[in-house]
This record gives sequence, C-alpha cells and structure tokens, in this order.
Amino acid sequence: EYLIHCSVLEVYNEKIRDLLGFEANAHHKKKNSRMREKQKTIRLRERPDGTVIAEGAVQKVCLESQDMLAALQNAFEYRMTAATNKNHVSSRSHLIITLVLEAKKTLESENKKIKKSKKAALNLRSRLNLVDLAGSESLKKDIRGGNAEVSDKRVS
Repeated sequence: EYLIHCSVLEVYNEKIRDLLGFEANAHHKKKNSRMREKQKTIRLRERPDGTVIAEGAVQKVCLESQDMLAALQNAFEYRMTAATNKNHVSSRSHLIITLVLEAKKTLESENKKIKKSKKAALNLRSRLNLVDLAGSESLKKDIRGGNAEVSDKRVS
C-alpha cells in the first residue's frame, strides 16, 4: 500500500508561499496580484525530532502520475517570473517541491507449534526535496523595467 503527497512552496521577497494553496481559490483569476497578496505566508516549524515542516502548506495526495503533473502545472502558473534579455520567463523566486512517499506493508508470521499467526505493520516514509533556485542573470543589464531588480537582489 503506497501513498504519495506533494507540496510546492515558493520563496519570494523573503516570504514562503504555498503555490498549491492557490488551487483552493481557483474561482479567482489566475495570477491576480490581489490574490497573491491575500495568499497566506507559510511558516516553517522544527519538530522535536529535528524534521522541518511547512505549517499550513497544502499536501496534495497523488494517486497517479497524472495527478502530480496536474498539481505541478497548476502551481507553476502562480510562480513569480519576469522577462530578461536572456530569458523571457525567468524565475524570480526559489521553488521547493517536496514529495513524500509512504509505504505500509503488513507482515504475517506463523508459529506452527501453537498454531497462531502474528501480524505486524512495516511503515516506511521517504521525503525528497527538489529545489529550483531563482534565475541570476545580470540584474542591472537584463531586467526589463519595473521593480523586479529590487526583489531579485533579495532572492539572489
């Protein structure tokens, strides 16, 4: 028995945002700046065992590969990008995709002497973090207008 969760977080202007959280508000226009402002900032917490969690982040359950691809494509639509002379869709933020695989297997052993069987559960949990760092083109020469240069210096 397997279960896969995914989450997609963006670090932009020193704030962590949940890009899968926008799906819950899909009735709003995509890339709406007011909606971006209303999106709650995620807080990182460290558990006593040393693991770090993103408090309040959406963890999408993916039963098939198509579920994961759809979630990632939706999340990418909300990622902060800007045009530069070198790249017309340059990322302006860091992106963290977390995949969590949980496996559960029931083991059964028999004691032939007393004709009894025992069941035990084996639970495994693996976590994979994929990180895409923001573009780092030469900011003074390449950013095409606006205040992208100010935010990009913070990100880089």
